[in-house]
Amino acid sequence: MTGTTRRGGQLTPYGKSRIVRATYEKGTGFLASAILLRQHASSEAHQYVLRHLICQGTELILKAALLAADYDKYRSLLSQRPFGHNIREIANELVRALSCKPLQPALARELDELSHLYSQYLLRYGGIQDIFHDPNTVQYELVLRRAFAVIRFIARKNALQPSPPRA
Repeated sequence: MTGTTRRGGQLTPYGKSRIVRATYEKGTGFLASAILLRQHASSEAHQYVLRHLICQGTELILKAALLAADYDKYRSLLSQRPFGHNIREIANELVRALSCKPLQPALARELDELSHLYSQYLLRYGGIQDIFHDPNTVQYELVLRRAFAVIRFIARKNALQPSPPRA
């Protein structure tokens, strides 16, 4: 793709914006898939997958917002601890980066539980949790609503519009 890299393989601002946009669009795709699955989930296994899709979509939306805020600062950090797949830590960092109010306690509790299950891969793979844990006890509505609020915020701010490549 023309205009995405400089000599030496460094990304141009346009190349960075393309990566941010791709991360964001994948996140919205996972959330859209979760909504569709929620309408047709007919088993406990589907309920685990639904929560996994919500977590994966939320992770990517939050990471896209951080990358849009400061690509160079966050690109290498987001795959490492304490972030990785820990959506609570990613959300906390976004709150700090944008100087937002702290998460409400109910949202924080919901996010903590989802983040724990997601980061330990307990929503993705079969295991002992499938025998002893009812996935319907794991709440997700507040997290899902907040993820869509972040999407609306990004759209309002037009934060992910790629700038055209320089000639």
